[in-house]
Amino acid sequence: MDDPPDDWEDDYDQYARYEYDCDHAEADIDIMTGRLSCGCGLRRAATTQEIEAEMRWQAEYMQQQHEEALAWEREQHNTEMDARSAT
Repeated sequence: MDDPPDDWEDDYDQYARYEYDCDHAEADIDIMTGRLSCGCGLRRAATTQEIEAEMRWQAEYMQQQHEEALAWEREQHNTEMDARSAT
């Protein structure tokens, strides 16, 4: 069997950091710069569709957070009113 070429280790080291089975589903997209960064080491410009999907996700997440905050505030207000009426 032949030995691998001398630069084989350099190539392996260069590409070994990439996780070949990664689908980049957990990649972070900076909507201001358009850069996609994945934990597997992938760094590239995000596509228009990826940026739009990230913007939709962020909008939905912020709406959910807002609704949860309002519910918490209502709960706190009701608890405070219950405490006042108990005295």
